[in-house]
Amino acid sequence: MVSYWSRYYRWEYRTFGTYPGCALLEAFRAAASEQAGARWPRRTPPPVADADGGSS
Repeated sequence: MVSYWSRYYRWEYRTFGTYPGCALLEAFRAAASEQAGARWPRRTPPPVADADGGSS
């Protein structure tokens, strides 16, 4: 997903953490962690928090 963002969306979303696909990836990571009973490894930059404390 990072390479897709880099190719097509990097100019609109300057950091990967602000790209909407990053939030989707976080949701998949959380679901996988819950199913596995262990934290899923992070290999992508974390999402960037909004001013209200939520992720973008």
